Parts: sequence; structure tokens; C-alpha cells
Amino acid sequence: MSSYCEKCDRWFVNDDARRQHMRDSSRHNYCDWCDLDFSTWRGLKEHWVQSPEHSYCQYCDEHFEDDDELYDHFREDHAYCEECDRVFKNRRGLHEHYRQSERHKDRYCVPCERLFSTEHGYWQHRRTSYRHRYD
Repeated sequence: MSSYCEKCDRWFVNDDARRQHMRDSSRHNYCDWCDLDFSTWRGLKEHWVQSPEHSYCQYCDEHFEDDDELYDHFREDHAYCEECDRVFKNRRGLHEHYRQSERHKDRYCVPCERLFSTEHGYWQHRRTSYRHRYD
């Protein structure tokens, strides 16, 4: 069964041929997985970022097999807050997130740039750390 590309006003012998055309053509911003064509590269990239069908890292412009691989990548290669499920451009961004966030402020030691799992652990650290003896 033939297949039509509206943007190029072309017919193809089948859907596979049309998809190949859309993958290879510079006129298209095509998501092969979802069989969707976007008007801009930015639109395609936003689709990859927002769609639950894609395990995509926008910072590296890289696709992963599944979300487990993507989150392993976030943990290993980026500044990632697991609690808030947010990725930051660098460690400085993560530090500012921890410092300013209501969720973390009672457990984050700013001078040490260290997040504790409990408020008790944070205060134990403050009492015993040399860095905090004269605070």
C-alpha cells in the first residue's frame, strides 16, 4: 500500500519507504519511534524530553534503552537530585537547588555541600564536624 508525505508532496511505495525518507530528509524533524514529524528540531527535542515513550537526556542529546539506563546516566554523568527527580547542568546548580529548596534545607550542609538523609544526621554532623565548631 502506498504512503504519502505531505510536507514533500511525494508518494512512496509503502510506509517503510516513507519513514526512511523522513529519517533521511533534512526537511523533516522526525521521531521514528512515534512516527511523528515536527515543524522544528526544537519541537522534536521537546517531544523526546516530555514523552514517556522516550528515555532521552537533553544535556547529552542521547537516547537510552529504558528509564533505568537513563537514570543511571543521570546519577553517573550529571548533577542529579533523586528526591526531586531533577537534573542540573552542573554541581553548582545542584548545590543551589539543595541550598534554596524547602525540601532539603533542614538536611543540607552548605559549607560542606553535603545532603543528609535525615535532619538528625545533619545536626549530628554539625555538632561533630571541625568545620562547624565555631558557628
